Amino acid sequence: MLSKVQATVIEKNVRKVHDAFLECGSIEGVVKSTGIPRSSVQRYLTCPLASSLYGAEYVKRVKKSLEATKLAGRRRGGLTYAANNVPTKDELGHFTGSKRK
Repeated sequence: MLSKVQATVIEKNVRKVHDAFLECGSIEGVVKSTGIPRSSVQRYLTCPLASSLYGAEYVKRVKKSLEATKLAGRRRGGLTYAANNVPTKDELGHFTGSKRK
């Protein structure tokens, strides 16, 4: 259970992060404008308190934005992996792993 002081600090940070997200619309912009670390920004954006403060539609929009960011990161990671590694195959042509270039 959180103390009253902790609850007010969390609510203040959630409001600060969500207000910054409304202004810029991206996590990177929120991190730059607030100075709060990216992991904390993501935690505050998905906090259950946000739905009671800002409404369900806004929370859906935030979650959609976070999902798009996650998928873009996975895509970039896959492209980097493919550029830096070579697949290895056995004599039958079956994939057995990969090694660095």
